[in-house]
Amino acid sequence: MHHRLVRVIRGQGATYINGTLHGNPIAAAAGLATLAELKRPGFYKALHEKADEFCKACQGVLDRHRLPAIAAGEASFWQILFTKTAPTSYADVMVSDVAAARTLDLASLKQGLYVLPNVRRFVSAVHTSDDLEDTVRALDNACRTTNT
Repeated sequence: MHHRLVRVIRGQGATYINGTLHGNPIAAAAGLATLAELKRPGFYKALHEKADEFCKACQGVLDRHRLPAIAAGEASFWQILFTKTAPTSYADVMVSDVAAARTLDLASLKQGLYVLPNVRRFVSAVHTSDDLEDTVRALDNACRTTNT
């Protein structure tokens, strides 16, 4: 891995840049394309609305199965937590029923959802309505097969 000092275009001095792909033109082009998408008017509003609707659909599944869990989310982040109220701190997350969440996550894996147990998830701009509906359906099947 090589290290470079790159002169800052605005301001004085230099900044240190280090990374495996920091000089890769394909990675740079992908980064620029991503930034262009993020700058589109309404991008974040649409993403957050999609995530909110998705969390509501997941909550509906949890409620139908009478699981003592919530689909907690903020912006595009979300997670299923076995707790009664939405967390306001990391401590709230840590006192949730981690074992029950792990059981559901493992059942979700068996339904084809690639999730890391007990880790928050993200709704992405490239997730389609079909992707999210498939996820809700798989969650529903996972809830049926688990004894949480």
